[in-house]
Amino acid sequence: MSAPAVPPVAPPTPPRPLVGREWLIARATLAARRTARFTKIWSAALGALAVVALLLPLASSDPRAGERARIERLVADTLLTSQRVRRAQFAVAQAESLLVVARLAPATRTTVPARTTAAPPRPAATVARAPMVASLDAAIQEARRLRTVPSWLAVAEQPAVSEGPRMRAVADTLARLARERDEIPGGPSRDQLVANLTPRIGRLGYTILAIAENRLRELAPESTSEPLSPRLSPSAPEGPVTVVEARADTQPLLAALVAARDTLARAARAHDSLGRVIQDAAGALAGTAPSRLASISPALLVVLVLAIGLLVRFGTALRAEMRAPTLAHAQEAERVAGASVVAVVREALLDGPARYRPSGVDPFRMLYLGLTATGTRARTAIITGSDPVIIAAVGGRLAIAAAADHRTTLLIDLDPREIALSRTFRERAEPGLTDALAGAFKWREVARPVGSSDGLPITLLPAGTERDDLPIGEALDRAREEFTRFRIPFELTILVASPTRLGDAVALVEKTPVVHCATAGSTEVEEFMAESGKLRADGYRVHGVVLWEALRPVLPTRAELAALLTKRKGRTPGGSFEAVKKAVSKPVKNQ
Repeated sequence: MSAPAVPPVAPPTPPRPLVGREWLIARATLAARRTARFTKIWSAALGALAVVALLLPLASSDPRAGERARIERLVADTLLTSQRVRRAQFAVAQAESLLVVARLAPATRTTVPARTTAAPPRPAATVARAPMVASLDAAIQEARRLRTVPSWLAVAEQPAVSEGPRMRAVADTLARLARERDEIPGGPSRDQLVANLTPRIGRLGYTILAIAENRLRELAPESTSEPLSPRLSPSAPEGPVTVVEARADTQPLLAALVAARDTLARAARAHDSLGRVIQDAAGALAGTAPSRLASISPALLVVLVLAIGLLVRFGTALRAEMRAPTLAHAQEAERVAGASVVAVVREALLDGPARYRPSGVDPFRMLYLGLTATGTRARTAIITGSDPVIIAAVGGRLAIAAAADHRTTLLIDLDPREIALSRTFRERAEPGLTDALAGAFKWREVARPVGSSDGLPITLLPAGTERDDLPIGEALDRAREEFTRFRIPFELTILVASPTRLGDAVALVEKTPVVHCATAGSTEVEEFMAESGKLRADGYRVHGVVLWEALRPVLPTRAELAALLTKRKGRTPGGSFEAVKKAVSKPVKNQ
C-alpha cells in the first residue's frame, strides 16, 4: 500500500545526541545496569565457585609438601639429639664430680717420725699472712673431721678463698641445696628426697675442700715457722707426721668418665650432622616454586573472583556500548528523537490479565490522557518501533488504559509475520486484517472482542494471513471505505505497526499521531535516530516517545499459541479480564 503524504503540523525539533562527558556517563550507566541484571546468575555461579574454592586447598598439590614434611622430621630428630647431648653432658659432669669426690675422700693415713728442723727466717710480709693461712688450714681440718654443711661453708667463707668466683658459685649452690633439704616437709617421701639430695651436697662439699686445698698449697711456702698441718709444714718439729696416700679405686670412675665423653662426642657429631642436613634441605626448599593455590584463603579467593568477574562484566558491557551505543535513559531518547518522552515503563509484565494492573502512576494511563486531551471522542494513534514485542505490549496496555475509562477501543495488528498482538492476547491471528482487505471476510467477521465478557470494550483486529493478493486501486478504496464505516462505533483506534508497515497504517487512517517506542539498553542510538529522522521526513506527526526500561515480555511462539488455542475446546478466546476490572476499580498503593 502507498501512503499519502501528510504534512507535518509543527516543525520537527532537530536531534541533538549526547556528546562528551554526558555521552560517556550514559554509556557507563548502561554498562552498570547490564552488569546488575546478571546478579542472580552471577550469585549462583559464585556460590558454586565458593564451594570449589573451599575444596581447592584439599585437592591442590603443593610441590614443597614432601620436602617440608622431611624438614619437620629432621627438626624433630634434631630436638631428640639435643636432648641426648644434654644427657651426655650431664653424665660427663657427673662422672667428673664422682672422680673428684673419690680423689678427695678420706684416704689411708700412715704416721712416720719426722726430724726436728729449724724453720728458716721468713720475711715480714710472709709473717703477716701466716694467720690467714693457719685459719684456712684449721677450717679445712675441721671440715674433714665433721663433714657437715656448716663446716664446708665455713671453709668457703675463709678470706683466702672466699673471693674466687668458682668458690662463690659452689658455696651458693651448696647453701641452696641445704635449704631445700631442710625445707622438705615430713612424710613418707621425705627420706627418699633427702637421700636424693645428700650425694649432691656431699660432692659440693668435697669440691669446696678441693678448691681450698689448692689455695692452701699456693700459700703454704709463704707461711710462718709455726706448723700449719703435719703434711704442709716444712719445718715441723720432731714427732709423728700424717702422710696422705692416693686411693687405688679411681680406675672404674676414670673408665666411666671416658665412656661418657665418647657418648657426648658421638651425640655432638650426630647433632651437627642433622644441622647440616636441615640447612641443605632448607636451601633446596627455598629454590622450589611454591603452590599459589594452597596458600590462598578460600574467602579471599571468592572475593577476588567476584571483583574480577564484575570488572570483566562491566568492561565487556562498556566496550559493547562504546562500539554500538544504545539508548541509556529518557533524556538521551528525547535528544536523539527530537520529541518528548511521554511514558517510561519500569515495571515488568506478569502473566495473565494481572499483568495490566497499574502500580503507582500508570504510564499508559498518562499516555492515554495525552492522546485524548482535546476532549473529542474519535481518536486514532499508531504505535511503531523496531521491536514488535515491545510495540505490541505498549498497544495492549494502552488499550487496557482506554477500556478502563469506558472507551470502546479497536486494536489493530498490521504485522502478519510476527503476529505480536495475537501472541500477547493469546488469540488466533487468522482470519484478520489482510483477509478482510482481500474481501475473503467481512470486517466484523474477523474482529474479536477480547474483553466483552468482563465488561471491557476492547476489540482486537488480528493481522491475518500473509497474502499476496491485497487490493489496489479502486478495490483498495472500497476496502478503506468499508473499514471507515466499521470503525465508526469505536472511540479509540490503536494501530500497531513496524516502521516498514507505516504506509499500510496510513492507508487506513490519515493524519494520525505516531507514538515511537524504544527499549533502553537494546535500541541502538543510530537506528533510533534513523527511524525518527525518517518519520519526520515522511511528515508523520510524532506525539512522543515511549521508553521501555522493564524486562522484555515473554510471548508464546506460533506453535505454543496454536497448542494453547487447541486446549480451549471451542470456548470464546480472550481469557478473563475480571482481574483487570477489579484492579482498575480499586486504588493501588505505591510499591
